[in-house]
Amino acid sequence: MMGTNDPQPSMFYSINLEQFVTGDDPFRKIRSLIDTDHIRKLCRPLYSDEGRPSVPPEQLFLALLGGYLLGVTSERGLVRRLTSDMALRWFVGLDQDEGNPTIDFHGEKRSNKTHVSKTDPDAKLANKGNGSAAMVGYTVNGLMENRNRILLGINVETFRGPPSETEGGKKLIDDFHSKHGVRIRTVGADKGYFAGKFMRDLFRRKIKPHIAAKTIGSEKAHERVRRMARTKGYQLSQQARKKIEELWGEAKCWHGFRLFRRRGLLPVGDEAYLIGWLLNLKRLSKLIPAPA
Repeated sequence: MMGTNDPQPSMFYSINLEQFVTGDDPFRKIRSLIDTDHIRKLCRPLYSDEGRPSVPPEQLFLALLGGYLLGVTSERGLVRRLTSDMALRWFVGLDQDEGNPTIDFHGEKRSNKTHVSKTDPDAKLANKGNGSAAMVGYTVNGLMENRNRILLGINVETFRGPPSETEGGKKLIDDFHSKHGVRIRTVGADKGYFAGKFMRDLFRRKIKPHIAAKTIGSEKAHERVRRMARTKGYQLSQQARKKIEELWGEAKCWHGFRLFRRRGLLPVGDEAYLIGWLLNLKRLSKLIPAPA
């Protein structure tokens, strides 16, 4: 006798989310590296002792981090994913219960005086300088060590031309020195950082600027870097420089780095920091074995 489908929507299922997360699942590897008690401790001063209980802050952080890991590009999409993805629910710590108009600006001259974002005034018109159209956005700077591609720092700058990269880069270096007992000896970077003031500032900090050299520039710092380009260390730094581009590509393709969900310099900076944290956790999960 051939059976027929007999759905029972009112039936309750008793399941354990652990069974949906295998031992080699990235969620399990990364989750073991996160101290939710510490997150809760840091967030405690932000909450009042009165009123209704909030969503646990550690779960909010884990949900955002899990969304970046899966490449979910909107908070609405993240909520939908949380209702159906058992591995994500396990990662967050949940149990088994329950646009803008399209405008054609082709051929129109743009500037920050004529094109201001109504939803994000902190964002400014920016382009890559290769003939591409200017788009409203931010400058993101990252400081990475070459061996394991671990981000040592990340920050977001309001776009203001080349200074937003060079000044942002110096800030990352100075912040790293102020927080850690390790001194940076060399810094590799692309031609956008071949600016006299930036390189002079690195030399003052006793840092060798392994920066992609241009033929233009007649300052002493320019000449020093061009001579340095003949050294083996400089050449190795330039070979390793592509690693951070690969890291940004991974973040853009898989973790929502191409288009930020939040608006405003501070919230966008928080989002960039969370994505950078995720990139580091992915690498640390391979370097540090998960607990048995």
